[in-house]
Amino acid sequence: MKKSETPNLSDGSITYYTNEILGHKFLIVIAKTIEDKIWKELSVVGFGIIIDESTDITITKYLDIYISYVTKQGIFKIHFLCLLPLTKCDAKSITNIIIDIFLKKGILSKLIAFASDRTSVMLGKNEGVAAKLSRNKINQETESKKISIIQGALDFIYYIRDYWCGDLAIGWCKYGRIVVANLLQVPLEQIPTTNNHLESFNSELKVHQLQKFQNNGHLLRFDF
Repeated sequence: MKKSETPNLSDGSITYYTNEILGHKFLIVIAKTIEDKIWKELSVVGFGIIIDESTDITITKYLDIYISYVTKQGIFKIHFLCLLPLTKCDAKSITNIIIDIFLKKGILSKLIAFASDRTSVMLGKNEGVAAKLSRNKINQETESKKISIIQGALDFIYYIRDYWCGDLAIGWCKYGRIVVANLLQVPLEQIPTTNNHLESFNSELKVHQLQKFQNNGHLLRFDF
């Protein structure tokens, strides 16, 4: 009980759960244990959600979320996950709540199925919750691909710099001349923009290495 961070459940004395307050605390501990187990199982499998709106006796709107999934052991499960208050009952608000709860747990990408009633708020072709969740998933995958492409381009540039060009890369830029000028204690204008070693490497690169990758003689360029 102490591990579940629920205060005053055990202080060394005997505790009796014979009243409403202590009984409620005990239920919180049980619920927390079950909830943690569900989140742990969801972190390693794809899952679907079943949602619906409900209203309590105080006329407060809530969003009921159930989840369904198959465990790594092949066991099919359906669990009640949470009951969240709704300030608005439109598709945008409901979608944002769903995205937020699974994004915080880092498992939004594992959401692969959706079920609800047939109202336009839930299943509207373009602006329903299902449509918005689908677009969000596509956007996430697109952003992930963009980041992957950019990272790949950067990795290639770092490879060229570290394993092919080495310090010769400095010879192509003004920074290299500034470094040399500072070492020699002479004005920058007195430092030549090239040297025999650099020209030899430049010729090898352009004439023999890059030419085989050119398309009909066109200059190479980065495509993103």
